[in-house]
Amino acid sequence: MVEPEESETPGQSSESLDAGVLMEEIVDTLKLINYEESFLSTKGFKPLTRAQFSLPGANPSEQFIYFTALASWLLQINGSQASFNKYDDPSTVANSIIVEMKKLGIDLDFPPGKLRGGHGEGPCLVLLALAKKALQAKKFKFGKPIFPKENEMEGEVIEDDEEGEIVDEAIQEEEEEAVFAEVAAGQPVNQAEEEGLKHNAPVWSSIDPNEWLLEVERVAPRLKLPLDPTGGDIREWRAHLEQTKQLKENIEKDLPDVELKLRKIADDLSKAVERIGSQEKKINLSMGEIAGDYRNQANQLNEVTTRYKQANENVAELSSHYQHLGEKIEEIQQKIETQGKMVTNISPLQAIKEGLKLLKVEGKDMELRSAVLSHALFQSKLKEKSTNDA
Repeated sequence: MVEPEESETPGQSSESLDAGVLMEEIVDTLKLINYEESFLSTKGFKPLTRAQFSLPGANPSEQFIYFTALASWLLQINGSQASFNKYDDPSTVANSIIVEMKKLGIDLDFPPGKLRGGHGEGPCLVLLALAKKALQAKKFKFGKPIFPKENEMEGEVIEDDEEGEIVDEAIQEEEEEAVFAEVAAGQPVNQAEEEGLKHNAPVWSSIDPNEWLLEVERVAPRLKLPLDPTGGDIREWRAHLEQTKQLKENIEKDLPDVELKLRKIADDLSKAVERIGSQEKKINLSMGEIAGDYRNQANQLNEVTTRYKQANENVAELSSHYQHLGEKIEEIQQKIETQGKMVTNISPLQAIKEGLKLLKVEGKDMELRSAVLSHALFQSKLKEKSTNDA
């Protein structure tokens, strides 16, 4: 028993393998973990195909949900407690997967953004690394290959056939030599023997031997019979063919009974459909008046609804008009208040009265001064007159 060898790092494998090759290895590894019963039966997903995560799917969201569910299941097998929800952000899920893989000792050489698409080399490398880690966690071991005994028997048969062919070739060569000897001796040869000589004459090839060797080197690897990596028989198609024939016989045997049962079920279904149709007609007839009342009520309800909508529109128009009038009234009230304040203000009148008082006082002062000046002028005139008389 040999333990599985450690795989290359994701960065190294991405350089030499594409997503399709990685996906094939993922499917084979998951089958070893028995993911059909442990994952598919519990999660409700379809079995993986060879192009599940190697190519973009018809629905990218479902493809990413499948990828996250499978990655979460593999992480749990490896001892991680990570779990993801289909409503989680794809960037958060991708970062969480990278973090959990680093905790398990798996280093990746690409950013988490490559996982958000759910397809390509990134998701395939992640699933392959987790699947191989899960094999190690389950302590899976490969057994020694068991070669079938049929190969030895076939080999013996092939050797017998080769010996028979060698004998036939030797007999044919002896016959040809005898014919050539007769011709050389001058014995007559009929037309049939001449045609046989032409037919059995050696054929010389005009192909270059170097080109022939190159072609053989190119085609030889493809002609080799590949060994089954799972240890099964490469001639398993014969068993499949026998199984197909057996299934065909079983189908032909069970087909009459199944047809009778299906016809009976079809008759029962047609009768049930007829009964349902008749009951439906009866219900329609009995519920005709109620349906008519319902239609009338529905029409009345529609009319009331339309009137209600119109009344709401009128109310909205009137409320807007009322609001406009209220704004105008407020403007008029503000003008009246300003005019009232201007009318009731007596400060200008008081200023006029005070000005009149000042004018009266100044007028009296001027009268007094003019009287004093006139008296002084009169005194000076009297003095001049007295001096003249003297």
